[in-house]
Amino acid sequence: MTSKAKLALASLGALTLALTMTSSSPTPFANKSLPRGLRNNNPLNLKKTAIKWQNEVVNTLDSVFESFGTLAGGLRAGIRNARTQYNRGNNTIAKLIYVWAPPSENNTANYIKQVVKATGIQAGQPFAWSDRETVAQIIYAISLHENGPIAAKYTTLDFVRNEVKNVG
Repeated sequence: MTSKAKLALASLGALTLALTMTSSSPTPFANKSLPRGLRNNNPLNLKKTAIKWQNEVVNTLDSVFESFGTLAGGLRAGIRNARTQYNRGNNTIAKLIYVWAPPSENNTANYIKQVVKATGIQAGQPFAWSDRETVAQIIYAISLHENGPIAAKYTTLDFVRNEVKNVG
């Protein structure tokens, strides 16, 4: 194989990878008009940690938040993180949001109010993880808060329900 052919094949491989990264998700990384969480396929805005998430994309330009190959992959990681928090006793909207978006970094009280308004569940009312509809409503509300109203176009409630069911 000639060096020109090898270069063309390598370029095609890079193009295929780039198209896979964006076309498998409704949100291309390069679309700067979208909120950061959607650009990163991380609708719940998980911060980077030592956890190696399935579908995680490493070495991205974002040094603070995780990036994922697909929106579904990022959503599933966020749901798993929420389940872990739930299993640690954060079984109310107030407790969950307090650890998700601590007052040192966010207006946590406002965040809690918005999730309560969106779900109709009182801030201090315990919820059951086994109630998948309630979990989906909470996750959906978090996504909307993290990314604004445009998130509804990418992370519909039905999409969130499906991923909550997939995570278990």
